[in-house]
Amino acid sequence: MNIGSIICAIMASLYITIIAFTIWIVLFFREVHLDIEKAFNKYKL
Repeated sequence: MNIGSIICAIMASLYITIIAFTIWIVLFFREVHLDIEKAFNKYKL
């Protein structure tokens, strides 16, 4: 019984980690501009 619950907890935390990492990547790339003109446009003098 204990081994099954440990495996279940590991698998659940793995899936939660993958989901959280995917959300983080999406939010990160929404904010980061890969175009140099867009990225530094507000810093021009």
